[in-house]
Amino acid sequence: MQSATWLRVAAGLTDAAAAVLFVAALSPGALCAQAIAPPAPRRVDRTELQGYVTRFTGANPSDCGQHALDPALAPPPVEDLQKSLACAYDAAKARKGFWTFKQEPGMDSMLFQGLLGTVEGTIYQFSYDSAPCGGPGCGGRFSVSRCNYPTVLVHRSKRTAFGCDDLRRVLPNPKSPTPNP
Repeated sequence: MQSATWLRVAAGLTDAAAAVLFVAALSPGALCAQAIAPPAPRRVDRTELQGYVTRFTGANPSDCGQHALDPALAPPPVEDLQKSLACAYDAAKARKGFWTFKQEPGMDSMLFQGLLGTVEGTIYQFSYDSAPCGGPGCGGRFSVSRCNYPTVLVHRSKRTAFGCDDLRRVLPNPKSPTPNP
């Protein structure tokens, strides 16, 4: 039995998968076992997204951070998004186009949300869905809205995101560096 356990572990099989293969080996006519590999991680293709972003930022925007999903689908640390936000503010002050984004979990498409800036110093929040129709038969959807006071949001679920705190415009002396004109 120890050699069977070692073989199962060496092959990377779970107990359930090993049981299916064991039953299939005992009675091959009664059960058709098929090895099912876990799906390969989807390759992140940012070509279409980059095309939309470039229309706002111009050629060669500053890359203030690309936060792709990790294998555990854990959100990026708030500190990482804050570094990207600081880069965005610096680029906007310098009137340099920029972009930063984070990938969101998606069922049937690639989802991104982030910030981008124009050479005029205007900052926008954007979202992108590579297949809003639920499959490969349609083009992506890119939504953008002006963002006067970009910020990093931390939801109760610990999910992090780029956001806009445009309520600050009613407060005297906002703490954010240079808001949009």
